[in-house]
Amino acid sequence: MKRALGFAYLALFVLGLIHFLSPRLEAQNRTWNTSDQPLDGACFYLDADYRGDSFCMNAGESRRNVDARLNDRISSVRVFGRAQVLVYEDENFGGASTTIAGDVSNLRDWNDKITAIQVQYDRTAFSGSGNDPQNGACFYLDADYRGERFCMNGGESRQNVDARLNDKISSVRVFGRIQVIVYENENFGGASTTFAGDVPNLRAWNDKITAIQVQYDRTAFSGSGNDPQNGACFYLDADYRGERFCVDSDESQQSLEGRYNDRISSIRIFGRAGVTVYEDENFNGSRRTFDQDVPNLSDWNDRITSFQVSGSPYRGQYGGQYGGQFGGRDSGYEPRNGACFYLDSDHRGDSFCMNAGEDLRNLEARFNDKISSIRFFGRARVVVHEDESFRGDSKTFTGDVSNLGNLNDRITSIEVR
Repeated sequence: MKRALGFAYLALFVLGLIHFLSPRLEAQNRTWNTSDQPLDGACFYLDADYRGDSFCMNAGESRRNVDARLNDRISSVRVFGRAQVLVYEDENFGGASTTIAGDVSNLRDWNDKITAIQVQYDRTAFSGSGNDPQNGACFYLDADYRGERFCMNGGESRQNVDARLNDKISSVRVFGRIQVIVYENENFGGASTTFAGDVPNLRAWNDKITAIQVQYDRTAFSGSGNDPQNGACFYLDADYRGERFCVDSDESQQSLEGRYNDRISSIRIFGRAGVTVYEDENFNGSRRTFDQDVPNLSDWNDRITSFQVSGSPYRGQYGGQYGGQFGGRDSGYEPRNGACFYLDSDHRGDSFCMNAGEDLRNLEARFNDKISSIRFFGRARVVVHEDESFRGDSKTFTGDVSNLGNLNDRITSIEVR
């Protein structure tokens, strides 16, 4: 009798354990975004043959550091639509890198090594008649704009042209308000030169190009009345004097050319724009955000190397403190895909919003350790961290949070995906 009871208790225990583990086992075999594959983008899988947990990114998005659950654990990649993927071994797009232009069922040499990712539009899609970019440039393997080509839009850059095209470009076509800077070495190193128009034969630069920056030609805003409607102008001298260049909102420059690098002294802002300036190239180093004219940059005089111009800063609601840093939101703005962060619970009090794909390494004093609730819009995922630079205790949210509980007034850095 005792033995029978023992078996009965054991059977009940096993059944209970199976019931307890079954949802977890099911979750391990469930991918995150099976119904949300991007039209142009890529999905990344923990296991070979596109199995196991996964996450997806749209073309134009990047991750400086894949979160701990997936860091150095990606084994296969699927590419959708007009996209290509650059993967890096180290955070902040450092270390060895490679480009993936199609599905890879087994990463082999790159298995479990990926830490940072950039998902770009594959410019080879600009291949047919009539598909030239409005403002951009196309690069051809042969002289006189013949042979295989790829195209890039204004504001884009490539630190390393992939192996198929590296040191093989022979002619360049320039469209719209654009200039092109080409470099002999990767990461914009070595000798360089600038093209402002079509080049049917690169001659001295034939088969030598490894890195490329496609920039808006700032001299197009040169005469009276040519100020941008929404954008900014940068001047070499204080009080809006001296040589200048202007940009429209939503444009950026990863590295100012030698003529303007570390030489800007004043900025004028037009319309509903905001400007974030950086001390180093690629939007690195110290930074500062402006949402109104600056006749004298004072401590930022002759220090600007890269910048981002947003569409509409946080005017009025925050006194411009966060203007342009996240693309900018007026009071009442709701992002299509993103999240808003509030000082008080139940989505009340001062707030700021971020689009999916944006992050903030360190909240400024007004919001640091003061966020109490979060609202979600569209398809977004938020990772909040207790310390700056995405360190310390963290938690992921995928839906509205009216009260952050034990994370109330503890958030210092944020990632929105």
